[in-house]
Amino acid sequence: TLLKDTDKLSDNKDNLRLATSTDPATGEEIIFLATSSNGRIDTINQTRFNDNSLNMIWKSENVAGLIGSAQADDTNGGNGNFSFASDPTNHNRVLAGGNSFRPLASQGGLVAVTFANGGDTKIERLFAQFNSNNSAPHADSRDIIFLKTKNGYKIIESDDGGVYQKENNLSGKWSGINQGLNTAEGYASDWSNIGNLAITAMQDNSVAIGSFSKKPVWLNVYGCDGSIARFDDGIIGSDN
Repeated sequence: TLLKDTDKLSDNKDNLRLATSTDPATGEEIIFLATSSNGRIDTINQTRFNDNSLNMIWKSENVAGLIGSAQADDTNGGNGNFSFASDPTNHNRVLAGGNSFRPLASQGGLVAVTFANGGDTKIERLFAQFNSNNSAPHADSRDIIFLKTKNGYKIIESDDGGVYQKENNLSGKWSGINQGLNTAEGYASDWSNIGNLAITAMQDNSVAIGSFSKKPVWLNVYGCDGSIARFDDGIIGSDN
């Protein structure tokens, strides 16, 4: 069954995300809908739903330019992915994460939107310059969960740089929890029979060349995204 007016909210959008929560006072289900257009997360919407709902009223908040670009596009081979999750400590609060927060292309972050029962919607930007110690996760947010601890909930966020955590507040410090993972996403690899070398192009880790001698060593050539990894073992001046 199509929820009333969602067709209008999704017009000319290239991607959608859903999250839900429950109002503990009324038992009503709360639905959050995030939309993107031109690869950019542009609106976050909220409505209340119960079995007797006939006319649901959507509240909408424009967040275009606050979360990041080129993350949500699901066309032309895009990732079609951004993070979106409701806050278990506040049924009116939802968090979204996209690409980098400029001017630092490698830094990511989240935006929290709290819809008020009456009054203005509150927007919190969980980026470096708003957090303690100017901390930030990596760019390209993929998923968000809330982890309950003895001291309250923590935000756990995964992205192209690994897994990060922070306290569920605006000023809490971001910290990585990647110790021991040693993961990388390889796009392409090649092998040189002459030099006994390997080369790999990796997402967000550029290109690395490995020498398989008595002491194997990897040399990272540069930063950012790697795409091509090739060796030419041909003889100079020859067609071979």
